[in-house]
Amino acid sequence: MFIQTRLRTFCITPNDNICFPVGTIFAVCRQYEKPGFPAIFGKYKKRGRDLNSLIMALVSCKLAENFSISRAG
Repeated sequence: MFIQTRLRTFCITPNDNICFPVGTIFAVCRQYEKPGFPAIFGKYKKRGRDLNSLIMALVSCKLAENFSISRAG
């Protein structure tokens, strides 16, 4: 078995990637449908990305970390 003891690169550069924890997204998806939110919010936006998926992404982002949601999009 090989154990990595040193970095593969000498210079680590940060990037602007944003990710969401999968467990929080699954929990939000399961709890979002129980009170009937898809039927309530689905009628307000017809074109483009579904409003329900945007709301679920923002809620899961807010539950995972307590930072601003301005970069969550």
